[in-house]
Order: sequence, then C-alpha cells, then structure tokens
Amino acid sequence: MDAKAKALREILHSGDQFLVPYFQRFYSWHRVHWDRLWSDLRMLLEDPAREQHFLGPLVCAALKAAPGEIHVFQLIDGQQRITTLSILLAALRDVARCEGNEDLADKIHETYLVHRFQRGWRRFKLLPRTGDREAFAAIVVGETTDDYDDLGLVQAYRYFKKVIRQELYQDQGRLAELFEALVSRLYLVVITIGEENPYEIFESLNSTGLPLEESDLIRNFVFMKLPLEEHDEFHEERWAPYERLFDATADYPATAITPFSRDYLMRNGMFSRLRETFVDFKSQYEMASHTPASVADDLTRYAKFYIAIHRGVHPDTKVADALAQFKLVDAATAHPLLLNLMDRLDRGDIGNDEFVGCVNDLASFVSRRTICGDQTGAYGKWFCEVIPQLGKSPQDTLRRYLVHRGWPDDETFKNRLRDFPIYKRDPKKCRLMLHLLEKGFQHKETVDLKPLQIEHVMPQSLPPSQGSASWKHMLGDGWKSVHERLLHTIGNLTLTGYNPNLSNRPYSEKRAELLSSNVLLNKWFAERPAWTGETIEERAQDLSAKLALLLARPEGGEYEPLAITTDRSNLARERRSDYWKALIDLLKKRKSPCLPLRSSEFSSLLIPLPAYDVQLEIKLLPPKREIAVRMAFSRARGKSMFATLKSEADVINHECEVAPEWIDGEAPEIRSNLPEASIRDPLDWLDQHEWIADRLADFRRAFFARLADLHKNTKEQNPHHQMLFDYWCGFHSHLREQGSVIDGVKPLPQVWNNFALGKTACWLSVSCNPSEKRIAVQLVLGGGNAAARFEVLEQQRKTIEDKIGQPLTWFAPVENKQKHITIRKEGTDPANESERHEQYVWLRENLELFHSTFQPRVQAF
Repeated sequence: MDAKAKALREILHSGDQFLVPYFQRFYSWHRVHWDRLWSDLRMLLEDPAREQHFLGPLVCAALKAAPGEIHVFQLIDGQQRITTLSILLAALRDVARCEGNEDLADKIHETYLVHRFQRGWRRFKLLPRTGDREAFAAIVVGETTDDYDDLGLVQAYRYFKKVIRQELYQDQGRLAELFEALVSRLYLVVITIGEENPYEIFESLNSTGLPLEESDLIRNFVFMKLPLEEHDEFHEERWAPYERLFDATADYPATAITPFSRDYLMRNGMFSRLRETFVDFKSQYEMASHTPASVADDLTRYAKFYIAIHRGVHPDTKVADALAQFKLVDAATAHPLLLNLMDRLDRGDIGNDEFVGCVNDLASFVSRRTICGDQTGAYGKWFCEVIPQLGKSPQDTLRRYLVHRGWPDDETFKNRLRDFPIYKRDPKKCRLMLHLLEKGFQHKETVDLKPLQIEHVMPQSLPPSQGSASWKHMLGDGWKSVHERLLHTIGNLTLTGYNPNLSNRPYSEKRAELLSSNVLLNKWFAERPAWTGETIEERAQDLSAKLALLLARPEGGEYEPLAITTDRSNLARERRSDYWKALIDLLKKRKSPCLPLRSSEFSSLLIPLPAYDVQLEIKLLPPKREIAVRMAFSRARGKSMFATLKSEADVINHECEVAPEWIDGEAPEIRSNLPEASIRDPLDWLDQHEWIADRLADFRRAFFARLADLHKNTKEQNPHHQMLFDYWCGFHSHLREQGSVIDGVKPLPQVWNNFALGKTACWLSVSCNPSEKRIAVQLVLGGGNAAARFEVLEQQRKTIEDKIGQPLTWFAPVENKQKHITIRKEGTDPANESERHEQYVWLRENLELFHSTFQPRVQAF
C-alpha cells in the first residue's frame, strides 16, 4: 500500500482513469457539502500564504492494463470528493468559456476532464458508476442535462456555476486564481493498494464508518470476481435486473435488499448474525463452485420468492392468501424458512396444500405464543434450526418441532386471549385474527378486507359528552374499570368501513350501522341490544373458541404456560426496573459517558444532553416489539436545531456506525430502532444492552458537540424569554451538578417551571419574578379533588411547617380550581446574573425539602 499527498493537478493531469465501481453508492453529496468545499476554496484565495488544504483520502486499487493502454484505478473510497471536484472543474470551464477565456476552458477540458485521444468511456478521466455515468458524461462533453435534473451531479454542476459567476461579479480577475487554487492547493491523500485484497480494504473502511450496507459489500465482492471489461455487460444482463426486483411499484413500496441477503444465506439452515452477512456470504461462495453469473441467477430466483413473501402475491390464490395473512403475523425471522419452502414448492417437491399448511402452522405458532406471553428472542435460530430437519414431509416435521418448542394449547390460548389487550399490544395480529374470523364465514363471493378498519365497539375515549354519558350509563357504576380492562380485547373489536362515522356515538346508533354492513362478523350484534362488560366477555369467549380452530394446533404435546401473576403491572414494573439496572451496569463497565440520571421502572430512560428542548431517551415499545434510542425535539427552538442538524444528515450518518432515521413533522425526532426486541426473557438482555450502548455511542459521537454549539447559538425570539430560558437552564444544570433527587429535564422560557410528583394533578413548581424581585417554590394541587386534598394537607399544617422550618402561604380561593402551598424569597432579582448562584441554592434546597415533605403525602391520596 502506497500513500502520498497529491494536489488535484497530480491526480487528474495524468494518463490515468478513475473508475467508480458498482458496489459504491450513487453520487450523494448535497448543498451542505458543496458549501463546505466552496468555503475551503475561497479560504485559500483569501489567504495566499496557505499553500495546502487537505480534503481527505482517495483510496484506489490499480487494475491490470495492457501495454499502451491508460492505467485504470478502481475507487474504494473518496469517490464523492473526486466526483465533486471534477464537476467543479467542468463548471469553471464553462464559465471561462462564457467569459471568452477559451484557453483556460480548453486547458481544463483536455487536461483535467478527458483523455484527448481516447474514445468511448475510456475518454473520461473519471468514470462514475452506471446511473450517474450518463449525466456526468453530458456535463463533461457539454450536452444538455435536462433529462437528469433530479440527479445530485447536475444540481452540483449548476450550484458551482452560480457561485463562480457570483465570485466573478465581485472580481473579474478571480477566474485564473480560482483555477490555480483548485488544482494546485487542494490536496488529497492518495492511497494506492498494491498486493492487498481490494475488498478486504473495502471491508476495513466499512468497519470504521463508511455508510455501506452488507448488500453493498456483497455486490462489490461479486463484481471483483469479474474482469473490468465484463462489468457493464454483467450489470445490465444480470445484476441490474436482480436489484430492480426490490424497487417500488404502483402498489407496493420498495423492499430492502440487505435483509434479503441475510435471509438468503440462512435459507438452508445456517444461522448468520446480522453484522456477519457479508463474511458468511464470502465463506459460502468460496466453499462452493460458484461463478458471478451463477450467484446472480440464484439471487434473482430467491429474490422473486422473497418479494412474493413480502407482498403476499402468488399465481395460486390459496398460496397468495396464506402469504398475505402471514404478513400480518409480522415474523420476519421466519423468512429463511419460507424461502426454503418456496424453493421446494417451485421445484415441485411439495404441493400447494402442504406449503399453505406450513405457513398457517407458523402463523398459529407465533400468534398463540404472542397471546400467551412467550419469549420471541430465539425465533431466528429456531426457524433456521428446523430447516435441515424438514425432509420429504415438511409439515409433519415442522409441526413436531413447533410443539417441542412450545406451541400453546387450545385451552391456554383461549383463556389468555379473552383478556389480552390485542389491539394495543399487537395491532397487526389483531387485524389477522379479525380477518380470519370474517373469512371463517366462508363468503360465497370474494371479499376485500384490506380497506376495512378495526372498530372499537365500546369507544376508545369517553369524554364528557352526550354520547359518552349513554355509554357510562350502559356500562354501569364500574364503567371506568370495564373500559380500562376490556377496551382493547378481542370481544370489543370488529371490522367496519364506517370507522370515522361511528366514533363514540351511542351503542344504539353504532349497532344500527354495524348491522347494515356486509361484514358478517357484525351480525353478532343483532341479538345484543346492550353492550356491557358481560356482553364483551361473552363475545370474547365465543371468538376465542373460533380462533382456536382457525389458528389450529395439532393435538398432543405438552405445553407449559408462563406463570401470570394477579398483579401484571407490578411484575412489568419490576422487570423494567431490573432491565434498566442491568443496562446501567453495562454502560458503567464500558465507561460510557452516556449514563442516565437515575434508574427507572417505566418504559423509558432519559440520558442527559448538552442542550435543552432536545431529549435523548431509550424507549421500550412492547406493542411493536421494538426498542428505540430516540432524540426528540420540542418547541420552535428545538425544531430549529433539528433543521440545522438535518442539513448535515449525510455527514452525521457517516459518523454513525448505524445511520439513524430522520423523522420530520410537528414532533421531529432522530431515532434508531431495534426490531423483534422483547424484554420478557433476561437471556435476550445482553445483546439488547450492547446494541443500546453502541447506539448511544453513535449519538454522542455525532450529535453532542453539535448540540452544545446549537444550544449556545439558538436564541429565543423575545429577549425577555431568552433571559428566562437562560435562568432555568442554569438552574437545571445546578440540579444535575449537585446530584439532586429532583430530575430537571425541560427548562422553559416562562416565569415558572414544573416538576412531577408521580401523582396526577399534583406537582411542584419553582418561579422567578424579575419585576417584583422574588423567587418561590410551591406545591400545586389541581383537578376535581384539589379542594379535598388541600383540606387533608391543611390538617397537617403544623407538622408540615415544622419539617419545612418556617411558615408557608396556604392559598385556596373557592373561585380558583388550583390550590397552592408556597414559600417565597423576596428582594432578589432573577435578572441579575451575579445573584443567580445564591438563588439556585435556595430554590434547590427548598424544592428538595418540599419534595421529601409532600411526595409521600401526595402518593397517599
């Protein structure tokens, strides 16, 4: 390996050609990158004493060339830089020509952009990959680029023409200076690979943050097995048709290739870890007598199966229905097994009925285990493990294996389903079960269930209204308990095309609408003039029995259900608490600076950030079976910071081991999700905690410094609000520095800030009043029980004031719904920064005193 610092002149003013291989991404630089390059170039113009500015590496591998031919180098890294520099040269050439400087234009064209005496693609000094190549060629030879308006290459070219013209408008003599600075003072570190294996170098670069997926590595590996002159033909005839299978269509979104690559590897039963797909692919390739053509053909064949699985399509109606239903099971871990079964079906080794039977058995196994609370973390290995055992009768073998692994029996399934909040926990499986129930009526005509929506017969919310009043009356005195317990259970759910119209209308009106529909599932309501807790439970029992038949399980085989305690909420809290403690232990062992302020028994854990209006949390999402590390942005100030960060999204993604998802909207966020993740089984925790620690490291590396700068520079529009915001930011920082038990996470630009006490309608508040030169701490009681709660506390007034150490102000006017108990400090100015430390100490000490005094009393309400 040879590494040398070279000016752009030494790189492009040569007889070499630089080829962007097929494994590389398309051109993806944006305005933020062009701005930075132009800024670097202008800096050189303004500082003549600075002789060099380094842009980064250019890693390339020399390809064999016959005597007399130009030397071709395959680009392994740096293609975005060299492509942008070539576009900048083309823009400079064209502006020079418009200015009448033909000599400079010809010099740029014939010595930096093309090989004058070559023909075809050999003519270009830089040759981007197919897809970018045609647009780049049009720019270089001066043809129209109208057909490529949406490509970044063309947008970059137009950007640079504009900024060059703007520069010349300021100073007509800049043209030659720009050219010299560009080719003589901009440097890249050119690393030329010799004996080293190019795709191993490529892997090494990928491991340090090059944003390439496993499928990109596989593409590179396959193309590296071909002579360069065969690349175009192979791409057009074999590889491009394979990749086009995953493109979006009018009816379906695009499908990701990387998950397919892994499932393809595991189709014969060899388990492959998520990050080892490429390594395992190489190993399989090298062990078998494969050629690039045979690999591409095999990938194409299985990709067609994969797309059929993902989209639920097949020429046979029964097979298509089974695949469409299995989509709702949402068990991607079974896809390698389904690929194997589809291969057998395609070869004629099994018939349609046996294939459909296997798919339905998998749907039953996964769905029943979800309802019964069984762990899911081992599915990926289980479904691979069974593949080599399938033999000539796959369904019989699969059934025995699934029973062995714990296929819930009918009684357990029916008992658990009746009370299981399926809509809340797993909406997809909820839809699957309602579809199965409707199809179970065996319609004489085909019924399209896709447009139908899931309807809660008893509405999801019962706000004060005439409709809600009739519901509460029908449900009886314990309506709130019935609503909370049975709302999302199968007994209260149905299918309808009238969902927006039904809302929370009285049951009599809803019932009339439901009975008028063509959904046979709704005929059940004909004999039920009232809808009560007993009716819901009766229907749940009926539907559970039907679903036990529709999601059938073979007889025999013992199943040991998980123990369900009477207090499931306490069990869940204890599990979450243990989960977070184990995570914190791992973070401490890894000496991670991203430690939470304290542990939690709730579904999220907050990580301190060097900025406010931004919140970093680890969140458990049980209904989706996901874990998320997410950064949420609030208020206009937070959204402004999000917009600034997003302008650098490509650069930031490059700095992350796993690029996060950027979500725009009213509540923007940046997040990474771990799918198929449940915390039910502690054996799954270590892998999950390592993933979380890695994502926190990504977020810290890519965001923390940027957030600190943005927090410092992003101001409130109103100066008074900015003063208040600075005041509370300082106070919250003081709480953290002092290790306070009070968790301050969200300062706001107002005179007060609130802190939770863990009880609805009760909270602590701190306030500052610059005009009256006063600060205060108070307990606030709100809601319908405020007066009664205030009276309970007032009966303990002497005990409370003895603990606080001084008299308090007890304020409970009849006309005011909120009641306050307050302590104040007069004669101190929050606007005076020199007094703030003393104010912070006073606020913290009294806030902590209020917390220790009132928190246990409030919890007892």
